[in-house]
Amino acid sequence: MQSKFAFQLKAQVRRFNRLRWWGKLQNVRRHGGRGSMSRRSVTRYVLWSPELGDYSFEPNDRDALIEFASRALETQAVHIRGFFEELAADRRLALDIEGRRRPTLLDRNPPLGQRRLWYALTRLLKPQLVVETGVWYGLGSSVLLRALERNAEEGYDGSLLAFDPDPTAGWLVHPRHQHRWTLVREPAEGALEAHLRGKRPGLFIVDTPPSYERERDQFELALAHAAAPAVLLASNGTHTSALEDLCRERSLPFHHHPYEAADHFYTAPGVALALVSGAYRASDPTAWRGFPDPRYVG
Repeated sequence: MQSKFAFQLKAQVRRFNRLRWWGKLQNVRRHGGRGSMSRRSVTRYVLWSPELGDYSFEPNDRDALIEFASRALETQAVHIRGFFEELAADRRLALDIEGRRRPTLLDRNPPLGQRRLWYALTRLLKPQLVVETGVWYGLGSSVLLRALERNAEEGYDGSLLAFDPDPTAGWLVHPRHQHRWTLVREPAEGALEAHLRGKRPGLFIVDTPPSYERERDQFELALAHAAAPAVLLASNGTHTSALEDLCRERSLPFHHHPYEAADHFYTAPGVALALVSGAYRASDPTAWRGFPDPRYVG
């Protein structure tokens, strides 16, 4: 594990990312060229973007992502689409991000990408607990917390448990969410089991750098504690086969959507998820069976 000093040193270096033109040009070359990115966008990225390793982009086909979620969750696409549109029109979240944004680290109106799916899942499942491993600046946490805030307005209280050992992580999250957000500044692989004891996450998102062993351990713990229904989501898609292997061994349906990045050089590994149904947890008398809101079923 990196020391606190190492994390803070890297955070200071990132303040100059917009000026690290050679590194950004090498990123484009390392990923095989422009991909779907226009020449103008490549030039803008190299000259001005603050991103050197954690890229922001939208999927090239949002409708396909919505249809994927509809099939995987066995619900109508109109419900998923409604939550996507709700997020797109959410002025409060946009103001939160703009008010907290650090221009040296984050562009104006950063793409939410697959975090739109995270939002829709949170709004659909109405989970009492969401777990996110890997926080970075906190864009994903901000989206999840806004979904939980909207759920609470409808009478479904929930909280977010997040893990990231970087002491500089999570600065983008608005302070008003502190009462429903627990940020554990430790690696998830060492701290997850203790923090899940007695809890049942309804949505578990692994958004850490790809590692088969790390992802496998996290998903196994998530499955052991999962509510019903619950969704296990790998933001790295099939970059590793950890979730797919677990689903095959435990006879859980595995779903992968291989979307491409829109106007970006990065080759996205897509997103993968598994739905833990009430039937799977039927032997557990405390499991919460079925979606909490019948409007979103079937």
